Parts: sequence; structure tokens; C-alpha cells
Amino acid sequence: MKKMMFRVMAPVAAAFALGATPSLHAAEVHIDAVGFDVYYDDALLPFFGTPIVFSGSSLVFTAASNTFEAQSSSTSWAFSGDSFGLRIVADAGYNLSSASIIQAGQLSLTGAASEVYAGGVTRAVDSRSPVISYSPMVGSGVAAIGTAGGTYSRSWETTSTQLFSAGASDVQITIDSLLGARAGTGGTAFVNKGFVTLSVVSLVSPVPEAGGWAMLLAGLGLVGGIARRRLS
Repeated sequence: MKKMMFRVMAPVAAAFALGATPSLHAAEVHIDAVGFDVYYDDALLPFFGTPIVFSGSSLVFTAASNTFEAQSSSTSWAFSGDSFGLRIVADAGYNLSSASIIQAGQLSLTGAASEVYAGGVTRAVDSRSPVISYSPMVGSGVAAIGTAGGTYSRSWETTSTQLFSAGASDVQITIDSLLGARAGTGGTAFVNKGFVTLSVVSLVSPVPEAGGWAMLLAGLGLVGGIARRRLS
């Protein structure tokens, strides 16, 4: 089994994540997982931190602080959004099958009719095709409190799954997140994103069995024999 490796590559001219602000000091981080590698811009590290790798195929990015949040004490919506890009490259002898993304955080509401929103979408682009695959984040969307007193707090979670075409080996994943908060009269609303989990399924590329090779060679020999008879 391969060991997990974290390497910071040579500086790059612009941020790797789509929609991220370019940084003169940005560098590409390389994570060597089982069956695939992940690349992303280290400009995202202050928020996401160095990921924890589980079972060789799941990466968990944990926010170092509440830098991605939305809060409001008025009846107007307050929104916060971000975009996080990664490149997933299959190891030699492997193909990429799918990727699942989980985002999670906390919300807190006081006052009647206060509510928050947590959602977004993921985008996947196979290096073999310019077509973009969209997948919405499904899960806890809007949560409201219906009483005038007390505090309502709980965690939230959204998920998105991207299925790749057969033979995929190089895919760009972008995670677009949106948080919103709107307070009821005299209340407050708060929501944040605490971590992102990326789970990748990589499959060993199929290799023809010995019988398959024998049938292929026999077929080529038959075709060659027919061609020779036609020329004679």
C-alpha cells in the first residue's frame, strides 16, 4: 500500500482554485493517495488547513477558524460564498470512477422566523472533454426556528457525488459553496462551514487475461491468413 505524501511544488503564477484570488506566493500542494494524486493551491491552506487522509482515499479539510460564515441580525439576507478547486490524477494502472464531496458546519438561530441557508454545487471537468458536469449539494438547506424565545443550534451537512466516464484519469473538481443568514425581528442567525471531505473511488485498469490475449492473437493470425490468400 502506498504511503501518504504531502509535497509543496514550485510556485505557480495564479491560484489553482477556480475563482480564487491570485497570489504571488502561491504554490501547488501534491497529495499522494492510494490509486490517485490530488493537487491544489496552498493559498487555500489558511482556511482549509492540511488535510487529514483516511483509508488512503478520503481527504478531510478542517477549517482553522470561522473564516467562512454568514451571520445577520436584520431581516435582510447576508450571504457568503467561496470556490475551492482540486485536480485529481489517477496513478498508472488506475482509472477514476467517482468522487463524493461532503460539506458540514454549525448553525445557530434565535428569534421567530430566523433562518439560514447552506448549499452549493460541484463541477467536474474531465481532461478528455470540455464538458462540465454539475452536481448540486444535497442535504440540509434552509432551517428555521418557529418560536420567539430560546436558541436553536445544530450541525448541517450537504453532499454531492460526481460520476466519471469510463477511463477517466485526470479530472478537475470545483466546489462552489454558498451560506446565507436572515434574522427574524429581534433575532439573530449564524451559519458556518467547518470542514470539507473528498472521497475518491479509483479502480485498477482492466488488463486482458491470458485467454483474451490468445484469442486476440488468433484473430490477428486469421485476418493475416485471409489477406495472404486474397493476394495470391
